[in-house]
Amino acid sequence: MPMRYINQDEVFAVIEQRFRGPLSLSDVAEAVHLSPGHLTTAVRRQTGRTVQDWIVQRRMTKARRLLVETDLGVAEVGRRIGYPDATYFSRVFRRTHEQKPACLADGDHLRLQVRRHQRISRCRRTHRSHTQ
Repeated sequence: MPMRYINQDEVFAVIEQRFRGPLSLSDVAEAVHLSPGHLTTAVRRQTGRTVQDWIVQRRMTKARRLLVETDLGVAEVGRRIGYPDATYFSRVFRRTHEQKPACLADGDHLRLQVRRHQRISRCRRTHRSHTQ
């Protein structure tokens, strides 16, 4: 049976509307009236990424903006983008950016380059030198 084409705009609209709160693949699938399995397979085929990848990307985009442009603490930024657990938010942020969110909050944002392979993290290097 051929896979039904999905409207990506509808999927991304759900993510945009709901990323600030709890949001899972099942939530998005329910909102667009598809099974989670069908949705994740179709999105991956059409975009090369999973629904969860898109949710995390949207949250991390907002997190970077809040950390750089506001005086909010890391825990509050995490809460505002759907991560009520600050430790988990920090872990996801670091896995995504190879840098702690506190580094951006402390003004180290100029070191976060657009292209992943060009990232420089003085904050991370300093942290390692203290732990070795």
